[in-house]
Amino acid sequence: MKFKKQTALLLSFTVGALLVATTALADMTHKSGYDQLKDALKNTAAQCSSKFDNFTMDISYVVKDNGKTVSSSDTVRKMDRKADATLEETELVTQDGGRQTSEHYADPQTMIDHSSQNSTYFVTHFDPARKFEVLSDPFQSKGAGDVERIVDAVVGNLKDYVVVKESPNGSKEFSGSLNQTQIPSLINALVSFQAKRGLVHSLPQLTQDIFIKEIKGNAQVNRNGVMQSLLGTLVMSGKDAQGQVHLISLEVLGKLSGINATQVVKPDLGGKKVQENTVSSATYKQQIVNPKMYVGEFKNDIVIQKDGKFVKAGERILDITQADQQTVTGQYKEEYKPGFESYATHKVNFHFKAKLSPQGPPGGKFSAVSANGDRISGQLYFDPNLGKVNLVLNGMASMGPGYDSTFEPVFH
Repeated sequence: MKFKKQTALLLSFTVGALLVATTALADMTHKSGYDQLKDALKNTAAQCSSKFDNFTMDISYVVKDNGKTVSSSDTVRKMDRKADATLEETELVTQDGGRQTSEHYADPQTMIDHSSQNSTYFVTHFDPARKFEVLSDPFQSKGAGDVERIVDAVVGNLKDYVVVKESPNGSKEFSGSLNQTQIPSLINALVSFQAKRGLVHSLPQLTQDIFIKEIKGNAQVNRNGVMQSLLGTLVMSGKDAQGQVHLISLEVLGKLSGINATQVVKPDLGGKKVQENTVSSATYKQQIVNPKMYVGEFKNDIVIQKDGKFVKAGERILDITQADQQTVTGQYKEEYKPGFESYATHKVNFHFKAKLSPQGPPGGKFSAVSANGDRISGQLYFDPNLGKVNLVLNGMASMGPGYDSTFEPVFH
């Protein structure tokens, strides 16, 4: 279960705006707490991208619906700037208690991907070696200044909410919270808009009375002004189509540790089932490696609410018939189970041909015409860690109940 990209960005922006608005992270009386936090964030990013030899980042989240855990994930990423190597390990726990793990290793000469859903280790060799950057400073990226100005405009007077606790060793703990009466209407409007389009697969789709009840944040910064942990919690209320109230909570925790004491160990492939591929490009940047791996069938469930519980009404099927470095072709269709024909009002079936982009995330855009004559456009993205495919369709509200963009491979 994964967040849709738009949802992840929106939630990150909301929690980040709170923390920026309610935290003072340095003893500088000539600057507001808001400006001091931005300085601390920028300092931490700069240290990680240019000074620290190595370090470990741990990012986890938990999503709950009315107190019941729907999804949780923990990603540990070890980075070594001196060795130009990274190792990322992720564990995802699904609603039914199932566990999925993935592993991704990268250096200038090699990339290795493996997941618990497939016994094969996919290895890519780069000849000649590619230009590889372990971590870049996001505050130095194109458009970062525009994003900062947008956050400045939204935050407004929220910067007045802050509690600071200083320790004898010079480190500080900062916390802040906002209740529903203090949440800016713009943030509520953005969250309500996204919630109606569907937040996370297997969460109920909220349709009315959507608002944020609470946002809380906590940050720990050491005596050198480096952020060691960042915790954010968001609680949202809303009603589904049947009028049932849902309290949906998201808790995100990020930690920085192992500074100049982290080792990145390349996975041992001895005795493992390995599929190798060589890319002869020194300028490789997020291209799809060995795209033929994605030829085949992918599925996810069409889940609806009926008689007070979640039930499977059918399946969405993504059949990829051809894939190379330039294009991916295939078919999308929906199949409903007997007895659920009344839910098939928005049933969709179309063939597509996506033109892949050599830059950015591995994937590309497409446009198509459905069997009903409707024009459809969207984007296709590949997940090299878990072997999944994300099919993002523009105007998802028309795609039927609770559209899920993540498709899992079908193993025969």
